[in-house]
Amino acid sequence: PNRAAVKEVLDHAQQAGVKPVDALFDEGNIALESGRMREAAQLFAAALARDPKNEAALRRLDEAKTRWVRAIADHVAEAERAFNELRLNDAVLEWGQVAQLTDDNDPRHKAALAGIERAQKMMAR
Repeated sequence: PNRAAVKEVLDHAQQAGVKPVDALFDEGNIALESGRMREAAQLFAAALARDPKNEAALRRLDEAKTRWVRAIADHVAEAERAFNELRLNDAVLEWGQVAQLTDDNDPRHKAALAGIERAQKMMAR
């Protein structure tokens, strides 16, 4: 997972004199509300690593993970639907979203890349 977001937030917090946990929580909320579920989950997890009893961070981490899983499932379903309807460009875009939302070692990531390749081969015919 990409930890650049966590490091950036911690650097800004230090410069601004803000408590790291507060900065991570606030930035996690911003990420979640703007649809960056993976980043939000990483930020809330980092806040929890520093303050394991932070119930608000735990709730928001659960929410971020739930939204993240749902977004992946929605994009997979839409990619399959688009592919089956021969809307190949749409399928590639949806599988691209899945690839962005998953880690390299996630089977859904590999399946998304395979889906992109399959659709591109059909478009090349």
